[in-house]
Amino acid sequence: MSNVHGRVGDADPSRSRRACPLRYRLTNAADLAEACYDLRGQSIIQRALVESIDEDDVQAHLLDNGLLLIPGSNSLEDHLRYNFRLVVGGKRYSVKESATGSGFGGRWHQGFLAHAMVIHKRLDRRRPKFIIGHSLGAAAAQFLSLLWRVPAIGFAAPRLHAGGREVDNDRLCLCLWRKDDPVGSFPGDTFRHVGKSIRLDKNKSTGLLNHSLRHYKASMANAHNRSVLPQAWPAA
Repeated sequence: MSNVHGRVGDADPSRSRRACPLRYRLTNAADLAEACYDLRGQSIIQRALVESIDEDDVQAHLLDNGLLLIPGSNSLEDHLRYNFRLVVGGKRYSVKESATGSGFGGRWHQGFLAHAMVIHKRLDRRRPKFIIGHSLGAAAAQFLSLLWRVPAIGFAAPRLHAGGREVDNDRLCLCLWRKDDPVGSFPGDTFRHVGKSIRLDKNKSTGLLNHSLRHYKASMANAHNRSVLPQAWPAA
């Protein structure tokens, strides 16, 4: 993964930094999403680290170039606390227009929303410039992309919005999910992904391991998938 480190600060120099502060190649973004599960040995990422969040079974890492990395579930506690908290539209985590300035409507998966709001509250006004997440982290990335109005990439992204229409800044996020990964269609057809959603053909089905970033990277290398994927996000 050494090829990732040199690209943390300047993900895609072909894009004007004035036009878009950060733009990530999907292959590099997948490597970074994989690296954020365990930063030991990731020396360049560690040197770029501004803050690591680890509270209420939520982890996230903010780098000095404005990149926010959000890993997925890594314990039984966060599965129970966030993934399987299916109640929607509750008062505690409903999003009001006065709180966001964007007039978000509809219903939201309450566990995913609660997870995202832990990160939002902790970072407060230090708005990231780009977000990359995997699994539960991809759910948070979708919602935080809306709140902060920044681009995001979510790998193995579950669905979190049950509203009847798109919301403001919806198209800033890219969600990738494999056809043989059930997380991509969780919690059901009444929910949808936020942003652009691309369903990847499987490369090789390996049961529950289909959810891992290693197998997502294999799917992204699939010739058919390469033809439907942008090379980088935001797309040129």
